[in-house]
Amino acid sequence: ANECTLLPSSVSNLEIQTRSGEGVRVEGGSWLLRNVKVRCVGAERFDSVVCGMNGSLRMESCQIGGGVKDFSLCRHGIAVLGRSDVGLRNCKIKNCRGSAVRIA
Repeated sequence: ANECTLLPSSVSNLEIQTRSGEGVRVEGGSWLLRNVKVRCVGAERFDSVVCGMNGSLRMESCQIGGGVKDFSLCRHGIAVLGRSDVGLRNCKIKNCRGSAVRIA
């Protein structure tokens, strides 16, 4: 029998910094982020990475979080919502006002 495997879309070697929203938001689909830096600075009400709407996110060798000063922390490093799926390998999460990883 023939079998088909759906490979995730991928993003590599990217640096994202935002002050007014989430750095990365995955809603549905399957994604791989490799060697990506995501910083959410200047707004403690935003998460650096959000995965929702049954999305699937894999992160390898990534740096996630907020800025280094007290006023530039993110809310949560990663927020996993609903029936979404997140996997991390060799990642660093730091400078969060709330949780490094929040599962809701």
